[in-house]
Amino acid sequence: NEISILCDPLSDVENGIRNLIKEKINIEYEFYKFKEQYEIETRKFLLELIEVVDAFERLFNIIKTKEETLDQQTKIWIGNFRTIYRLLLRTLKEFEILPIETFIGEIVNPHIHNVVEVVEKPEQESGTIIEIIKKGYIWKKNLLRPVDVKVVKNE
Repeated sequence: NEISILCDPLSDVENGIRNLIKEKINIEYEFYKFKEQYEIETRKFLLELIEVVDAFERLFNIIKTKEETLDQQTKIWIGNFRTIYRLLLRTLKEFEILPIETFIGEIVNPHIHNVVEVVEKPEQESGTIIEIIKKGYIWKKNLLRPVDVKVVKNE
C-alpha cells in the first residue's frame, strides 16, 4: 500500500511532465507555422509594392519621350509623382529591399537572372545580357525577384 501511495503522485508528476512536453511541442509547431505564413504574406506584399515601383518607372520612361510637349501643370504633377517614387524607394531600402545591380554586357547568372528572351548575335558571346527587361530585388540578402533579361544565344 505504501508503494501504491508513492507511485500515484509520481505517475501524476510523470503525466504532468509528458503533457507539458506535448504542449511545448505543439506551441513550437504553431509558432513555426505562423512564422512561415508571415514570411509568405510579407513576401507577397513586398512583390506587390515592387510592382508599384515598376509602374512608376514605366510612367517616367514614357514621360521622358514627351517631356518637351508637357504643360507646366503636368510637369508639377510629374514632380509630385517623382517625390512619391523616391519615398517609396527610400522605404524599400529601409526594409533591406534593394535592386540587384545588373549591367548590359555581363554574363547571365541563373541565380539572379531570369532569361525572358534570347536573340542570336554572332558578334557577342552566348549568355551576354543585352537588355534588362525588369529589375530584380533582394530582401535581407535573399532573392525576392530575379532580374528579367534578354540575352544572346548563338548556335
